[in-house]
Amino acid sequence: MGRGQLFVDAPADAAIVIDASFAAVHIRDLEGPVRVAAAHARTTILNTTGRVDAIGMVIDFAGSKGQVQQLLHPWSVRAGITVKFKIVKSSYSKHQHL
Repeated sequence: MGRGQLFVDAPADAAIVIDASFAAVHIRDLEGPVRVAAAHARTTILNTTGRVDAIGMVIDFAGSKGQVQQLLHPWSVRAGITVKFKIVKSSYSKHQHL
């Protein structure tokens, strides 16, 4: 198996969908909707203001406004949430750190 990195530079308000089952995903500074499926890896989502729907082995999430649809993770989630955030669905974890 090879190892590499993919960097994408896109408009901040573009919608993004990533399906990377065994690859770590890092997303930051987006205004559009974000959907990530990295079921066997770490997912990091920082400073996004659009709708967020994420699956990851471990999820690191920090934001100040927007809408969280789902944070699904079997191990843990680390969430830094400040004002103007609407949680639509609760997250699930065996070990939850908020």
